Amino acid sequence: MHLWMCLLVVSSLCAKTKAQSRVVCYFDSWSLTRTGDDQYRIEDIDPSLCTHVIYAFADLASDGTIRVGDPSTDLPSGLGRDGWFSAEFPDGYNRLNLLKQQNPNLKTLISIGGEDAGSAIFSRVFNSEELRAMFVDNAVIFVEENGFDGLDIDWEFPGEGTGSSTSDKVAFTDTLADIRTRFTPLGLLLTVACSSPSYFLSGSYDVPSIAENVDFINLMTYDFHSSSELATGLNAPLYEREGDDIKELNVVCLHRGPFF
Repeated sequence: MHLWMCLLVVSSLCAKTKAQSRVVCYFDSWSLTRTGDDQYRIEDIDPSLCTHVIYAFADLASDGTIRVGDPSTDLPSGLGRDGWFSAEFPDGYNRLNLLKQQNPNLKTLISIGGEDAGSAIFSRVFNSEELRAMFVDNAVIFVEENGFDGLDIDWEFPGEGTGSSTSDKVAFTDTLADIRTRFTPLGLLLTVACSSPSYFLSGSYDVPSIAENVDFINLMTYDFHSSSELATGLNAPLYEREGDDIKELNVVCLHRGPFF
C-alpha cells in the first residue's frame, strides 16, 4: 500500500461553517524522495477522493516569514537554494494545484510546522506583535503567490516543548484572529492541526476561540497508544457519547505504513 497522506474527515466545530462532509488529505513532500514502492508522487493522488489536499510542510522562519520546506521538491527545477539536491520530481506546489483541473471543487492548502518544526519558533513569532504582523502579511503573500486556497498551521504544540511559553495559548488564538481578518476578504481558508488528548485543552488550546476563527480543525485523533508503551492499546480509541449528534462527529484515519 502506498504511503502518502493522512485522511481526515474533520470536525464541524466552527460556527461559520455549515455541517458537511470533508475528506482532508495531507500530502508529505518527502514521499517524493522515497524509492521503489514507498515513493508516492502527486500524480498518484486521485483528486476525486479528497475535498481538500494539504501540502506538508513549509517552514516558519525566525523573522516571521514563511519559507519553502524543500526547494528541490516544492519549487520548479533550478530554483532550489544552494546545498539542496536536484529532485527527480520538482515543482510540487504547481503540480498539486494542477489537480484542480481534474476536480475543480478541490481546495489546496499549504501547511506550516509539523512535528520536526518544534514549538520554539512558533512561540517566538506568535508572542511578538511585530513578528506576528510580519507573519500574517507574509502568509497572504505566500499562499497567493503559490496558488493555494489557504493555510494550515500545525504547531506542535502551544505551551509544550523546548522554547515554549505559558503565553502560547493566548498568542495562538490572537494570531488566528489576525489571520482571519486578513483572509476573509480574500476568500482564503484557514485551518489548524490540533492534538486531541484532554491535557492539551488546558494548556494549549482555547477551543471556542480557535473554532471562531478557522474554517475547520484537523484533530489528530491517533497515537493514543504507540510502540513506546509496554502494553498494546488501540491507536485511535474513538467512542460516541450519549447525546452526541452523529452528523456532527467525524472519523479520523491515519494512513501510515509500517514505520517502527
